[in-house]
Amino acid sequence: MTQKFELKDGEIIFENDVIFISDKAKKHKHLTLISSAVWILVGLKNAMVFDRETVETIDYFWIVLGVINLLVFVVILRRSTVNMITLNDVKSIKLKRRFSNIVLDIKLKNNRVRRVIQFYEPEELKRFIQKNYPTIQQF
Repeated sequence: MTQKFELKDGEIIFENDVIFISDKAKKHKHLTLISSAVWILVGLKNAMVFDRETVETIDYFWIVLGVINLLVFVVILRRSTVNMITLNDVKSIKLKRRFSNIVLDIKLKNNRVRRVIQFYEPEELKRFIQKNYPTIQQF
């Protein structure tokens, strides 16, 4: 039972007890972590300006920007970029719609999430998952 689904920048292959994913998840994760870290540093730097004698008030915008990017940083750290997932490691599978994108979230037993995006045929994938993996919880 080998089934292949095309992604915009890769593919996902379901074999008997293994899921193979080839996409740009590692690159996307690293770019997001780097940009969040830069914005955290910019926010902290500009929030610390209030110690100077010329500035009398704290610019709360920079503090909020730093905190939001810190939260994004932590959420992205909890994501997985594994390319081969065995069904023993899968806790649940869900196909979701985020804004105008279709997203496949595979929650692993170590509480990390492997996210796959940009499917060409999401309805076919949904039918395939419901038919062939009924024992996996679909949250």
